[in-house]
Amino acid sequence: MIQDVLQSFFGMNPKADSKGYRYIAIEQEQGYVVCTSVCDMEDVGKGSISISYNDEQEVWIVWHQNHHPIVTIQRFTAQQVIASKEDGEELLQFVFERWPSRMLQVQLKPYFAVEMGIYWETCEECD
Repeated sequence: MIQDVLQSFFGMNPKADSKGYRYIAIEQEQGYVVCTSVCDMEDVGKGSISISYNDEQEVWIVWHQNHHPIVTIQRFTAQQVIASKEDGEELLQFVFERWPSRMLQVQLKPYFAVEMGIYWETCEECD
């Protein structure tokens, strides 16, 4: 489930690592670039978000700024992943399995941000 959504969102396969699979988004002036193989560690440290996951739907997210981790979220299980690319924003929402009314949102464009909040499920038939 996670792999399908992330592959579609990023348009590439993830890098396999010790935790499972990983994408690294490197912040640039006009957005970001995704790196799955060898990344220039100098660029990664300036501003990057690493999203790792395994086959059990466990997710790790680390946001680095100036070579220091400023946000680290370790090993939560995602029930659902929602990808959105609209109105100049690109973001991923990870809905918690054990707390389905909450989600972790990772914004990649227009700037990096990580936010935890309430998840409101919407439906087409509801007003």
